[in-house]
Amino acid sequence: MPRICLVAAFTVLALAAAARNPAAAQSNDAAMEDQRCFRAFGNGDYASAVTHCSRALNYDSDDEWAYVERCSAYGALGNSGAAVADCTHAILLNPNDENAYANRCHTYGGMGNYGAALADCNQAITLNSRNARAFVARCAVFNDMGSYAAAVTDCTQAITLDPKFENAFVNRAIAYDDQHAYDQAIADYSTAITLTPNDAIAYYGRGNAYKHKGDYGRAIADYGAAIKLNPKDPDIYNGRCYATAIVGQLAAALADCNTALQLRPNDADTLDSRGFTYLKLGQFDNAIADYSAALKLKANLATSLYGRGVAELRRGNSAAGNADIAAARALQPDIAQTMAGLGVS
Repeated sequence: MPRICLVAAFTVLALAAAARNPAAAQSNDAAMEDQRCFRAFGNGDYASAVTHCSRALNYDSDDEWAYVERCSAYGALGNSGAAVADCTHAILLNPNDENAYANRCHTYGGMGNYGAALADCNQAITLNSRNARAFVARCAVFNDMGSYAAAVTDCTQAITLDPKFENAFVNRAIAYDDQHAYDQAIADYSTAITLTPNDAIAYYGRGNAYKHKGDYGRAIADYGAAIKLNPKDPDIYNGRCYATAIVGQLAAALADCNTALQLRPNDADTLDSRGFTYLKLGQFDNAIADYSAALKLKANLATSLYGRGVAELRRGNSAAGNADIAAARALQPDIAQTMAGLGVS
């Protein structure tokens, strides 16, 4: 990446300066910590990246690159406030730092502050119209906003600028998937996997696209690959739970949903998936309990209303069952056909 090249060049210059002037050794120490920070970030060790960037800043409080990279690391760790603060500090040091704007754009987008995010991404692109990273950041914001056509445009531009930018393919695939263009999404996820074979997100996304197409065998295989790469992500277990329940692998489905709920308790979507699994197992009391818990968290979840209604009917409670099914149909008129396609009627 260009940033790593810049840091390497800076390190060489710092070493030369230190040889001529012992007082310059401190800046060399900062540069070495910069390298360690960037290397840790590239390896996905974001906590270590924060540590090394912080050490760089202890040596040189005006180390703009350390602020930008620590901003990224804090963002990856979910510490949005610290990420914004670091990118803002980098911008104060250098108002023309396009990557600081792009990083802050990404962070603001994750916080749901879409106006500020778009302003930052637009500024990054104004500073450098060939900054593929800024286009991908804006693509991701557009995805979060539901502006999928704009997301496709931005990620396509990023791919034009950098045909090996794996994250651009992933974000464009997300936009395609949300537009129900599943074949295009699968193609982009497959390219991303070719570029970065250890990307759990790409396998998970492709698994979702296959599931949406009804290709459950391939979906389950991709979820399995994603779990091997990232065994602590509850979303992946939930995805595989639902797919395996659809095809009747109910014991495996229940195990996956239980794992997902251990990793992230009280998640409405996973409770809905486990309720669906219990419904297909004929464990109607358990299904009703899970569906009811899901609806407390997400009241307008049509699949939970319909599933609970079916479970109530099968327990002989026609009043409650018919009321739930009517409420589900009001939210999603085709819910009966959708659930029938999944083996529930």
